[in-house]
Amino acid sequence: MKLTLTPSPAKNTERLYLVSNPLTNGGLEIGSWLQDDVVSVDGISFWREKIARISNENIVYLGSGNAHHVYIVGPYVYIFCEYVDEQQVMMHTHDFLQLLDKYETYLAQISSGLPQSFETVYAHDGSAAAAIYKSEKSK
Repeated sequence: MKLTLTPSPAKNTERLYLVSNPLTNGGLEIGSWLQDDVVSVDGISFWREKIARISNENIVYLGSGNAHHVYIVGPYVYIFCEYVDEQQVMMHTHDFLQLLDKYETYLAQISSGLPQSFETVYAHDGSAAAAIYKSEKSK
């Protein structure tokens, strides 16, 4: 699924939220994870380093932040929110790394006051992502 993440002002605050178009469970999870757990260039570096250190294991737990957990599941990165069951997404590892690159650019744009929308893609979301994770975990 291809989607666009667009900055949208939050009410009564200067914070920008990333809103996905189309609005999907995967898009909600990606936007929430970036804003709540990745947050900064340091966060981006943290996740890049985690990916760089993975072995050939089928499932690897990479870590968590405020409410989101991240796993490597075969060729995918699986991200889910522990508080919203539907917010689950599975994306290819190379798409995950591209997302981090785009988010880094977005953060630089915020600093200059001109944040732009950016596109990303994912393979599965919601219950489909959860089913693949559970299937791989049971192997």
